[in-house]
Formats: sequence, structure tokens, C-alpha cells
Amino acid sequence: RRCAEVAQASACDLYWIGGGVRDLWLGREELDIDLVVEGELAEFAPRLATAFGSELRTHPKFLTAELSAPGGFRVDVAQVRAESYAAPAALPSVVPGTLHSDLARRDFTINAIALSLNRASRGLMIDPTNGASDLERKELRAISNYSLYDDPVRMLRLIRLKARMSFGIDERTQQQFRN
Repeated sequence: RRCAEVAQASACDLYWIGGGVRDLWLGREELDIDLVVEGELAEFAPRLATAFGSELRTHPKFLTAELSAPGGFRVDVAQVRAESYAAPAALPSVVPGTLHSDLARRDFTINAIALSLNRASRGLMIDPTNGASDLERKELRAISNYSLYDDPVRMLRLIRLKARMSFGIDERTQQQFRN
């Protein structure tokens, strides 16, 4: 609620996104707080850090910031963005984007679900890749045909998620992994 209040005061829209939303769906108790903001991160992140009495570390090249508050409370914040890769395993080129481009740049469908934290739409689930269905089927599915090619570290994440969650891997993602 406090994050949403800061976003509203900063004239931004705010969404909880990624693994924390996935884990909430699965009923897990420890939840990551990864937020994306439609608006200026450079304005929002310092205000959020002040609201929580947090240290702020920014990464302007990637449009991200990390807040660390006393007691271990940690929040990752990013501006909605799009990315492209010049070559496999290269760092991505990041530019401001939309909520949908941000969801499309993620690794697996189960990590590409967002919950609105905005007053008018609080709790609205945005799931353009049908990750909720994959959660119900207990299946890991790469977002695109290039997910593992563009960022090979995602192969390690796939193995970790499979082991941690006991999910299956869809055929297309298995083929990407083998390739």
C-alpha cells in the first residue's frame, strides 16, 4: 500500500511483477518484491527509499534500482522497459517500454505475471503470456523461441525452477534447451 501511495504521488503506475507474484499464486510464504513503474524511475525510486528509510542503489543503464531497508527488507524496482541482445549472452540493450514489453522480455511465462497496485485497478492481474495457466499445469515455458539463446543463464534458472518447484518443461522449451 505504501509503495502504491508513493507511486501515485509521483504520477506513476505501479505493478508487482515476477517471481513474487508467482510464489503468491503458489501459496509460498517468502515473497520477492519486484516492482515495475510506468513513469520516471529516477523520480519514483528516491521517494520510495525515503518512505521506507532505505538505502538506494541505482543502475541507470538498466533502468533499475534496489532498496535495502533496516531489518533486511529489500525491494527491486525497474522502469517498464524493452530490451534487445546484440549477440547471445551479451548484456541487453535496455530502453524505456510498456508494461507489455516488460512482461515479454522476461524468461518464463510463470514469471511474466503482474498485479496492479494502482488505486483504480488494484489487484488486477495482467498475464499476456498465460503464465497462470502454466502455473495450474505446473509447467515451465519459455516466453519466446529465443529466451534461452539470448540469455543462456536462463538455462540454469530453468533447471533451478524445475528442481525447486517440481514442474515439467514444455516441449518447445526442452527443444531450446537441447539446441
